[in-house]
Amino acid sequence: MSNPNVAGLFLKQERVNAGRVAVWTPVSQLTFGEMKHLAQGVQQGLLGLKPVPGETVLVLDQLRPELYSTVLALLGLGLTLVMVEPWLAAPKIERIINQVRPRFFVHNDLGWLWGKRLAAIRRIPNWLWTRRLLRPDARDLIIAEVDGGLPGIITFTSGTTGFPKGVVRSHGYLKCQHEVLVRRLHWEADPGPDLCIFANFALLNLASGRSTILVPSGWKQKHLAAAGALPKSLQPVSLTCGPAFLSRVIQTPGFSALQSVHVGGAQIDNQVFQSAFDRWPGVEFTQIYGGSEVEPVATIEARRAVKKSREAGFFQTLCVGQPIPEISYQLQTDSLWVTGPHVAGLYVGSEEDNHNNKRLDEQGRIWHNMGDRVRGLESEPKVGDWYYLGRSAVAVEDFLLEQQVYLALGHSRAFIHRLKSGEKVLVVEGRAPTGEIAKNFSRTASLTIARDPRHRARIDRQRTMVKGPSWLRG
Repeated sequence: MSNPNVAGLFLKQERVNAGRVAVWTPVSQLTFGEMKHLAQGVQQGLLGLKPVPGETVLVLDQLRPELYSTVLALLGLGLTLVMVEPWLAAPKIERIINQVRPRFFVHNDLGWLWGKRLAAIRRIPNWLWTRRLLRPDARDLIIAEVDGGLPGIITFTSGTTGFPKGVVRSHGYLKCQHEVLVRRLHWEADPGPDLCIFANFALLNLASGRSTILVPSGWKQKHLAAAGALPKSLQPVSLTCGPAFLSRVIQTPGFSALQSVHVGGAQIDNQVFQSAFDRWPGVEFTQIYGGSEVEPVATIEARRAVKKSREAGFFQTLCVGQPIPEISYQLQTDSLWVTGPHVAGLYVGSEEDNHNNKRLDEQGRIWHNMGDRVRGLESEPKVGDWYYLGRSAVAVEDFLLEQQVYLALGHSRAFIHRLKSGEKVLVVEGRAPTGEIAKNFSRTASLTIARDPRHRARIDRQRTMVKGPSWLRG
């Protein structure tokens, strides 16, 4: 088996695309050649400390082109990058650091201040400033031989059990995900720049020789406008995003060179897609169903998905197509389990999450619980298309009723909440629906709907209800 170190894919592309812009942001950009030279500088700054493949490195830096130089340098050395959501509570961060015990801490100025306040980070023996590491160097980029199972990137998030969980992406996973995305999204058919908001797709672009146009997470209008007004050589020919970002791009002038749009998600309002179709009638749209630990699971041409969802009586695009050939799956009553070469491994730091959402079969394959209810429709038993019918924790009858509520309202800023008594309450932004649909609810609560800070489009039910009356939480 060839060396799965994904930094080698970047190096191969740099040799033929050295002068091409690798990553652009509204404040800076780097070519493939410049990114390689900075990565070489990072490696040279570490070599004196004799790093060993498999050792862990805590990384804290803002999303910028230079961050990818750091990532490529560390992956090239066979090190394991540990990334933590900096807004996690201090005890949770301490728990993470004590578990993974990094030997190195690579940080920017903000990271230095962040690290100084936490005892576990202060105990990391080697602190390295990015502004001192990120210096061009002419010596060759090192691509260490690594085992495919060696963790490449571990990303810690808040988790669902109260303890942070580390999502493990091995070198083998990263390379397989690259191969799957190239095959299933025809990635090399659009060799021009890609406007994207997903870190894994930026790595995909670097490994494919494509320019990445990155808009900072705040999605300020001036940054979107700058991306829409780029010179011809940097105008995005593809867009890879979620529904909330797509809505913003639709409202922003420019982006006339688009040829394909890939949208991740399973609960996009049909009208959002329709607005995009109307603005870019000749562009190919693909809906991608997956998650942060396995992308993609299923794909479908988005115009077909919208048509089928409307015909089925849904306000949102719930038809997610069919599973890609690389995925093996088990459809259960209220959950979907998947396995494949691009499914992330067991979690670090949360045995409860492993128990609930991961399992190992007799062949040694790791299965992952998507946490979603996915089914075919009884009305089309021979078609084989899947439909997303809500998260596993939400009763299917409530999810389907929500779709009817959205149709009555003309928007999706609402959800059904069940009180401990079993009563159904409609939480809605603005006026509640009237007529027959209103008879399904014992009460209504008019609240501003909060969105999940990461997904932007997904409703955050708990954050919404915190501001509601006390009876709503009873």
